[in-house]
Amino acid sequence: MLRKMPTLFELFGFVLLVIETLTGMVGNGFIAIINCIDWFRSRKLSPADMILSCLSLFRFAFHAVTIQVAIFKLFFVDPFLMLKINIAYDSSWLFLNTSRLWFAAWLSVLYCVKIANFSHPVFLQMKRKFPGLVPWLLLGTVVFSAITTTVAITGSIIVSKCNPFESHLNNSSDSGINTSNSCTKIFYETVRAMPAEKFT
Repeated sequence: MLRKMPTLFELFGFVLLVIETLTGMVGNGFIAIINCIDWFRSRKLSPADMILSCLSLFRFAFHAVTIQVAIFKLFFVDPFLMLKINIAYDSSWLFLNTSRLWFAAWLSVLYCVKIANFSHPVFLQMKRKFPGLVPWLLLGTVVFSAITTTVAITGSIIVSKCNPFESHLNNSSDSGINTSNSCTKIFYETVRAMPAEKFT
């Protein structure tokens, strides 16, 4: 279902978003393609190229999700469709954003290990072992981001069910029953976790 015609201010903001997003997609896509070509040629990637490839791919996906949601929010108004889109967008945004922040952090650590010259034994051992740990760190980052995203989105959905305004918008009686049950469960668990002195 199409929404009413966007205002001039909304269209201007949308055009700016498209320009910035496409610029980011082109830059990150170029980095990913170059690294993939090098990988196919040599069948080997350095730790820095591994991190850069993952970072550029996740940034590319992040920009793609951003532009898709902007299109849906600007031109479509179906509330049930938008609810599903918002959940999917929040999940994708949190997963991609968490992952790319971790990738950027690992890239900083790698450059620090390569550039810095410390004589401490712990640092020297880290300098030797860190490059070999990069593939496992990247895999662990993706798994950790997926777990935190699942927990955060599940928690926000449960909390949103206790919102009286959102539950009022649901027309089915079944959703109302589920909402009241989940809210009652959360309330009793919260009260049970509180110390007894609060009630004396």
